[in-house]
Amino acid sequence: MAGLTRPRVLVVIPDHSELRRLADALRPCGYEVVEARSGEDALNTVRHGPIDVVILDWKLPGLSGAEVLALIKQYDPSIEIILVGKKPSANDLAAALRGRAADFLTAPVEVSVVREAIERALLFRTRQQVGRAVSTQGMAARLATLSEREAEIMRLLASGMNNKEIGRRLSISEKTVRNVLSKAYAKLQVSTRAEAVTAAREGMGHL
Repeated sequence: MAGLTRPRVLVVIPDHSELRRLADALRPCGYEVVEARSGEDALNTVRHGPIDVVILDWKLPGLSGAEVLALIKQYDPSIEIILVGKKPSANDLAAALRGRAADFLTAPVEVSVVREAIERALLFRTRQQVGRAVSTQGMAARLATLSEREAEIMRLLASGMNNKEIGRRLSISEKTVRNVLSKAYAKLQVSTRAEAVTAAREGMGHL
């Protein structure tokens, strides 16, 4: 959600009457509601977003609910997805959990229940966004503590170079590169090369 704009909710239900019932009932609740009747339409809408929350029928024609869940999360992990299905089995619930769904509601659903689930999902999404912002600010502060040499090597690391290539570029030994990186890792509070690369790429403006 950006600024004071209304939360954007995508409702994906193949049954036209149920889709309209739910969408029409949610609009007066302060949401901007978008409708889709298939997984393909849902994915197209998400790609043209932004979308905050998706109400997704587990049983869809064409792409299944599980497939749509996975594809949306792959495209944008921050989108919260609430699944709806009739008598979900233990396997359904396990698949939803693996797919990082926010909730699984048993159909037919009351509007009040859906609204409560949306509000929980929006609250979780906001907390996640705040957490990422705080984490980014903290990493920016740590990146600012790097020496000129450490920052230079971190930039080359983020570009995809290995230690030997960095040493050649800077005319220093591979051992020196390892020593400098070790000090940089300690300052950034990371323990692996992958974490260091991620930190460097996310904070390129601070290096």
